[in-house]
Amino acid sequence: MMEETEARLRERIALDPDVAGPHAYAADFYGGTSCPAQAIAELRLALELEPDNPDLHQRLATFLGAQGDTDSEIAEFRAAVRLKPYDVSGHIYLAERLESLGRVSESLKEFDELIRLKPKDWDANNQVTDILVRDKRLAAAIADVRIFLTATSDGRVEGNPPEPPDSIRLERQLYLAGLLYDNSELDAAEVEYVDLLRKSPDNAEVHDEFGVVLFAQGNREEAAAEFREALRLDPDNTTAHTNLALCMAHNGQFEDAIEELRAAVSAAPQNQHARALLGMAYARKGDLASARSELNQAIRHDENIAEPHLFLAKVYSQEKDEVAALAEFKRVVELEPDNPEGCNDLAWLLATAADHKLRDSQAALTLATHAVALQETVPHPHAEVTSAFLDTLAEAQLLTGHPAEALASEERAAKLAPNNTEIQSRLQRFRDAASPKSAAAKE
Repeated sequence: MMEETEARLRERIALDPDVAGPHAYAADFYGGTSCPAQAIAELRLALELEPDNPDLHQRLATFLGAQGDTDSEIAEFRAAVRLKPYDVSGHIYLAERLESLGRVSESLKEFDELIRLKPKDWDANNQVTDILVRDKRLAAAIADVRIFLTATSDGRVEGNPPEPPDSIRLERQLYLAGLLYDNSELDAAEVEYVDLLRKSPDNAEVHDEFGVVLFAQGNREEAAAEFREALRLDPDNTTAHTNLALCMAHNGQFEDAIEELRAAVSAAPQNQHARALLGMAYARKGDLASARSELNQAIRHDENIAEPHLFLAKVYSQEKDEVAALAEFKRVVELEPDNPEGCNDLAWLLATAADHKLRDSQAALTLATHAVALQETVPHPHAEVTSAFLDTLAEAQLLTGHPAEALASEERAAKLAPNNTEIQSRLQRFRDAASPKSAAAKE
């Protein structure tokens, strides 16, 4: 059968020797029969006949890349983009391929060129910024969204937006505000949210997200007011319920927080994040039995979500059940190896467990080091949290015979949390351990 198909292709090529199409068909045939070298040869013949066909260049590039000839692959993709410069997908594919090959600066140039050519194109801006965000290049994504908003200030949007131009611009501005928040540019984010509320005062999502920014700025009363306004506009807004509850919990209003979280769970029974927070609110209130009940219910619904395991581990720690807590903390790290809080809490238990058989100082050091490194990448890190992580690291460093490093970590922890009496009181112990007299005594 394959021989017959190949023979027919050869007959067709012989009938139209000066037409590229039969060679392209032959390339598809050879590619489908795992004969890439022949497919490449056919595409090169097709390009001799139609050198300005961008589709043929792209197809040849794909085969060359599969064969490991990346330089020729990129050259063909560049040829396709040169022939069809306003093709959004061509620029995106080339940029992504360059990035996958480690040629990051060239990849960024492709993104920049696409935005330069298509500043009003929603498809281009949406795809480019999503890629930049995925790669954690928030500053570049912010700049590109700003370019789009400036270019479309006349109200005209190009591409294939799913909504009218005004709605698309509001969506892009809301996206920009969120990016600014993620990039720790809180004041700039506030400016965007205030402008968005001027344009769309009845948008519950905007009120809710603005509340998050205000909360990060330390304006808890104003944040709570925004969350309440979001709920007035959308009573079943689960996110606004949970955000308001967190705001209340930070103010010690645990009963009110529980009420809000119950409303969130009632509005969205499948939202296990809200249920996990409800369990933690019960724990903060001191009702550990209710806390365990809610958290176990969340875990039964989906045992592969780390958050309820983390909160349940904290409850077991409060109850002094170290074995159960250890199992839950390990489950958190198994599910999310880069969960900073899970790594820190497991490290602390491994370093300080009352049952010495549960201790593992080297594992504690590895986990604590990882937790601190992760915490340094968190947007808007709380000084108290970072201080706690450094305190854990110091404990692990001391246990593994690194007193000088332990003292440095604990001093950083004490500086970040000057009002934390526990850390301040432990500081002298680390100073004593790192002193020359202590080192001489060990020798």
